[in-house]
Amino acid sequence: MRSSLKSSWQICFSVVLLGVAACGQGTFQNLDFESARIVPSPDDPVYHVQFGPAMPGWTGYFDDAQVDWARHNTYSLGPSPAIGIWGPDFPAANLFHGRYFVILQSGTAPGPTVVTSLAQTGMIPTDARSIRFYAGGFALRLAFNGQPIPLSRLGGTLETYYIYGGDVTAFRGQRGELRFFGSGELDNIQFSPEVIPEPSSLTLLGGGVLLVVLSHLSSCRQRQASARVLALTSAPTQAQPAIRS
Repeated sequence: MRSSLKSSWQICFSVVLLGVAACGQGTFQNLDFESARIVPSPDDPVYHVQFGPAMPGWTGYFDDAQVDWARHNTYSLGPSPAIGIWGPDFPAANLFHGRYFVILQSGTAPGPTVVTSLAQTGMIPTDARSIRFYAGGFALRLAFNGQPIPLSRLGGTLETYYIYGGDVTAFRGQRGELRFFGSGELDNIQFSPEVIPEPSSLTLLGGGVLLVVLSHLSSCRQRQASARVLALTSAPTQAQPAIRS
């Protein structure tokens, strides 16, 4: 009888702990990318995998264009943008956190500038005061609902990874899109009740860069809208072709 009661209490306690952990991350999911499932993409089964199974809960973009594939354990060696899922345990075990991490690569010269981003919509926990994540450099930027979140480097080393954090106090309890921009490795995203130190001048510069990125994406939307209007107004009235958005 005592053994049965003890087991029941252990089960209840475990459920409570799991509930607290889930609540601590709001409604966001797969923040450490450990839910990855590698499914080859039909267009390129050697280097590409299907985006949905590889990064459940996340959506990838090149500028405003949603992508349905991701690289697996490979970089984009040219100027083309890319989003890659690395793992399991590749190129080494415990390189960042767990068995998988993500690499974002934005498009660079000589081609047109293309901003690569990774986004997920959810609710920020009501007790969260900061967001923290692992990264391989200072080339990633972060925004919530289009509002830049200035980042500070909190720790880590060049030989392993850096830990970055940003203040999300103003967004507690809000539902919206969390989006990472730019280029670099990304892993182990967490919301925390701990505060972030005052941002340095370098961090403020990073926030300014993100404003430029957001402005670029807005300009892309405006150019796409203008192109659609021009196509509609200049097409023959008797046999207008279908416009693909």
